[in-house]
Amino acid sequence: MGSIDTPRNYHKEPLKLSGVLSQFEQFDPTPVIGTEFPTAKLVEWMRAPNADELIRDLAITVSRRGVVFFRAQDDLTPELQKELAHKMGVLSGKPATSYLHIHPINNSRRGTQSDDYITVIGDNQTKAYGGKGGFFLDNNAGKLQSGRLEWHSDITFEQVPCDYAVLRMEKFPSTGGGKPILI
Repeated sequence: MGSIDTPRNYHKEPLKLSGVLSQFEQFDPTPVIGTEFPTAKLVEWMRAPNADELIRDLAITVSRRGVVFFRAQDDLTPELQKELAHKMGVLSGKPATSYLHIHPINNSRRGTQSDDYITVIGDNQTKAYGGKGGFFLDNNAGKLQSGRLEWHSDITFEQVPCDYAVLRMEKFPSTGGGKPILI
């Protein structure tokens, strides 16, 4: 079995926060996972004179807390989401040869979306991959299942797996919501 040749100059110790995010309203919704910035605007952070410092501290916070929530990010376009995810990786030390991930199944070649770097999760994609019930209809039992009989792909096998992902919710359940952006 061969070995994977990886650069040896990766960070040897955890990255340290600069403290630049402390000026923004924030709280931890649980003791162990997640931080929410209820009033911060990501596009403003991305265009600020100290954008690199803000985005680097955001990347470190995501790495430490597992997920970060932002609400009402209506001006965060898909192009800006891609820019944000890539910049978070670059500023936290991902290899220069790494860009954004292209999902092996949910990409533009399948005809359900137009951008290889954005995976859309929704009713249209579900129907395109299997009709009314999509991935999650177990035809043997006629019941909705977990998708246990369907193809699953993740990226942990890649030499340089994805470091950050941005999830934007467009449709919300009748309870909860508030247009969060999950990073």
